[in-house]
Amino acid sequence: MKTSTIKNYAMVMLAVIASLSITSCDKEHDDDHDHDGTGHLHVNFSNRYGLTENLQYGTVYTGSNDRDFTVTTNQYYISNVRLVDHAGAEVPIDAYLLVKTGVESELEFEEVAAGHYTKLRFDVGIDSATNHMDATTYDTSSVLGLQSPSMYWSWASGYIFLRLEGMVDTSAAKTGTKDYAWEMHLGMDANLVSVELPINATVDSETHPGVNVYLNTAALFNGIDLGGADLFTHTMNNMPLAMKLKTNLATSFTAE
Repeated sequence: MKTSTIKNYAMVMLAVIASLSITSCDKEHDDDHDHDGTGHLHVNFSNRYGLTENLQYGTVYTGSNDRDFTVTTNQYYISNVRLVDHAGAEVPIDAYLLVKTGVESELEFEEVAAGHYTKLRFDVGIDSATNHMDATTYDTSSVLGLQSPSMYWSWASGYIFLRLEGMVDTSAAKTGTKDYAWEMHLGMDANLVSVELPINATVDSETHPGVNVYLNTAALFNGIDLGGADLFTHTMNNMPLAMKLKTNLATSFTAE
């Protein structure tokens, strides 16, 4: 083999070895970055009517009392969200979320310890300390700022935890004509609703699992004579109806 050929061969081999060395270092660096024992988990909230159909504003639904009604507003605050692992340890996320029908509502747990998570806990409403803050002091981009429609009672210095509204047929003959606006607003410290749902989520550095949480709006009306005796509550002015709504809210969520 000629000397020049040997030199060229040696240079090529050195280049290959250098390239492999750099690749190995890069891979080791990537592995250190990707396999640091943490991962991400997304939690998405949305509203359904029943267990499978998305809630649609303007769609005509029929209640258990055979009265036709529509929903025009269904939105609520989510707070104090925690993941629970197989040993019962909680991983909290410090965030508030205002869930609105038809709007993407997502929280992301970042840098969560890798492991298996079996429960999701959260509150519907706002904790007492924050509930008595002045909403006008928050930036308009904040979910705790003033909203339209309003999610804050200025006269009570408190947030509306759940705002549920629509139109309903109140005729004795139940003609189907939706002639009356119904409103159910739930608030006040004592009416914070705690929810716990089973989940099956394994977090690691390779995957970013998601949990979908659904509110079954139909279940909110269990035991409520919408369009009959039950039409209106802003909590204090019709506490019995508010308590029915609170009870239903605690059991109307599912997770997938």
